Amino acid sequence: MNAMSSFDPLATARAAKHRLFVARRSAAAASDAVAFRVRRRDALRRAAKGITLPPLPVAGRGEIWGIAMVRNEADVLEGTLTQLASQGVDRVLCVDNGSTDATRDVLASVGRDYPVIVGDDSWTAFEQSAKMTVLADAARRAGATWVLPFDADERWMGQGGSIADVLRSTAAPIVVAELVNAFPDPLQDGAWRLDPTAHHDPKMAFRPMRGTVIGMGNHRVMRPGDIVPGLGIVHLPWRSFEQFRSKVEHGSRALDAAELDADAGWHWRRLGAMDESELRAAWHGMLSGKKIPENAWQPGDVTVPFSVNGSIQWEDILKTRESRQAKRALNILTPRTNGRFPDERPR
Repeated sequence: MNAMSSFDPLATARAAKHRLFVARRSAAAASDAVAFRVRRRDALRRAAKGITLPPLPVAGRGEIWGIAMVRNEADVLEGTLTQLASQGVDRVLCVDNGSTDATRDVLASVGRDYPVIVGDDSWTAFEQSAKMTVLADAARRAGATWVLPFDADERWMGQGGSIADVLRSTAAPIVVAELVNAFPDPLQDGAWRLDPTAHHDPKMAFRPMRGTVIGMGNHRVMRPGDIVPGLGIVHLPWRSFEQFRSKVEHGSRALDAAELDADAGWHWRRLGAMDESELRAAWHGMLSGKKIPENAWQPGDVTVPFSVNGSIQWEDILKTRESRQAKRALNILTPRTNGRFPDERPR
């Protein structure tokens, strides 16, 4: 078969269109990154000054580094770090923002078996974008090949393999992580329910380069290059009322100390304006299926039982979705009633 007979004009046109799209997106991302570093240079300077890191090791060839800022995450952090280790993430760079619980103990404990570099963040303001960008810059200077910006309440995994398998097999510089949420079961202490619907705001891992900026909430990476799917996250935003209240109080205070637009962290601001009784009502209403406009993280119309203990694989999410789709096909999927969730079986 000669070259002319194998020529596919439609495929060629699609490839050219994709290259043009990538070029335009790359130019916009690079421009946004430069604008951010100019407009937010004072925040970046304060973030760099407030973060204290120990000497960083030189990264080995192909190393994947997770980066995070944490505060009072002792209840969930160990599972998150062990999940990253099981997925082939080589090292974690984590700064603590004045935790008053056992977060530092957890970091030290996990660090005995897994390379965890612990630093301190003394700036209380909720300048997450600036702080995570500073950490990404540090990982780049150390020689990391991939940077994975995570939160303590996220269990990351690869789709169709481990995180390491996915990242080391792609030529693209940015890989999207599809995000699904899990919430406490209101009818069974210690149990969880998964909302299998993908959240509208995914997250990303990326190959670091000079000038890259991480957006607010780690939902955007401002750097040139193609973006491909391949990762997944189970997000555990709320674990108990006490954690919910504490997170709201700290989040709203930290936002007040930051010089951000009014719509940045809007859910923290709105929840932070509630008193104790309003917060309790929001908590119980959320788990019972009531939509709370002030809350960015709440269950969808349908959730199903799910275990967050041990290592989580993306296949677990797919099986849950298949079960949900089967229930839809059988027409036994019903709304939550009287504060109860529809279960895997019709009641």
